Amino acid sequence: MCIIACNEPSKGLKQDYFYTDKGSFDMGRIPLIKPYEATTSATIVNWIVESTDTTSISLTIPGTKGITVVKGMIFLHATNTILNYQLIKEG
Repeated sequence: MCIIACNEPSKGLKQDYFYTDKGSFDMGRIPLIKPYEATTSATIVNWIVESTDTTSISLTIPGTKGITVVKGMIFLHATNTILNYQLIKEG
């Protein structure tokens, strides 16, 4: 997987910390569509997609293998994950 991102700050525009935060020393982070982000740890092989919005129902999708964002929609491919509160092999 190859990820390329460009960030050219514009003068006078306020940057949103959600999109500029890169994660921590042992955690990789890719912002998707606010409030959703993909994170991974140095000790975990898989990515986890989750919502950072604490005011609504939390969404966490472990085992993410592929992510595509198209016209404001996030498509995920995950293995050994949870869907509708049930363990599934792939979805």
